[in-house]
This record gives sequence, structure tokens and C-alpha cells, in this order.
Amino acid sequence: YCFLAERVDFYQLAANANMPVIGCVPTILPGVVSRMNLRNVSQALGIALIPASDILPDDDDGIATGAQLGLPLFVKADEADVYKRVEVLEDLPAAVESVRKMAVSQGAPPSVYLERVVRQMRQLNTTVVADHHGFCVSLGSTESSIQSEYRKWVEEAGPGLLDSELRARLDAWTVSLARALEWVSVGVVRWAVTPDGGAYLLGMSARLTTGYSLMEKLHGVD
Repeated sequence: YCFLAERVDFYQLAANANMPVIGCVPTILPGVVSRMNLRNVSQALGIALIPASDILPDDDDGIATGAQLGLPLFVKADEADVYKRVEVLEDLPAAVESVRKMAVSQGAPPSVYLERVVRQMRQLNTTVVADHHGFCVSLGSTESSIQSEYRKWVEEAGPGLLDSELRARLDAWTVSLARALEWVSVGVVRWAVTPDGGAYLLGMSARLTTGYSLMEKLHGVD
């Protein structure tokens, strides 16, 4: 769990020291950590995506792309948990530069892209478990819409959380994405759900998240 679970270099150091790590398979991890790779795989599977740009060139301040995409938007690092919300176009160059620097400080490349903000969204998180023998299953979804500074404060679950059609759609998308990534371990696929019933990929956490204890309680397993 925590930040070490998504650090490829940590797995490499452990392997060099002949230490096993209970977590994702190191060769799979880079494809999960990269948000842009997740988007590309999801698009091929027909999973709905939030409008976003490609990775910005190193010398691009994002102004032209941001104007075309529309504001407000997020500047997101491709391979680090770093992002900034931008409300006005004039603030975009500084946000792009800041996210690039923060990504590098976390040991990630300075690759960033722009993603449109989804208004009035709920955040749902679908837990997926897969093993080395082809077994892959969704354990269902929790909601973490109550947040501060985009960090979860409350994780909720229950029979009235989402209707059967949306539940089935998120379960199916989660399993198909995990299989396409050749995912092994426990992970969480995050979704933005809009009032009209739309659901869009937010990302994937290649680790046990803070809400996993709630999922264990729901299923009665450790």
C-alpha cells in the first residue's frame, strides 16, 4: 500500500536484493502507473473517457491546447500523483511547469497532459482482484465523493449506492480493463459518475487503497 506500491524502482531494488514483494507484477506496473497508457487501453475497449490532450511536448506551455480543450481543466502528471486545477488560461503555463517539477521530485518523468474538469461528479471506486492463473473479478464499488483538496475523507458503501445497470457497467469495464492490462493483485479503478448516469475513467490505483478495509468488511474476508 501507499506510495511504494506504485514505484517501479522499488520493485527493482527488491528484486536485486532477492526480496519478494506482495503486490503488482513489476513488468505490468509501468502500464498501470501511466495515466496515458490507461486511457489508450480503455479507449480500445470502448470505455468512456474524460476529454483530454495528448502528452504535451517538453517546451509546450499548454496555452493553445488548453484554449482548445476548454476550462476549467486539470494539469496532470502522466506517471505521478500530481495535478493542479486551472480556472483561467493565464495560470496554465505556471501550473504546467509546477506539475512537471513535482513529478520529477517524485521520481517520475516530467510528462504532463491536460484533462477537462467534470462538474458535479461523484467518485466511485471499483476494487478488482486477479491472480496468476487467469482469475479476475470485481468486488464491487465504494463512493468517496466527500473530499477535501481532492483527497478522500469518507468512503461509503451500501445497496443504494448505484443502480444495477451502472453497477454492472462498472464491474464489466473494470474486469475488461484489468484483463487487458494483464493485471495481477488487488487494485482499484476510479470513476467519475455524472448526474445523467454517465461514467468516465478517472484512473487506477495499483495498490490497496484507504477504503479497502471497508471492502473487506462488506465481503467478510481478511
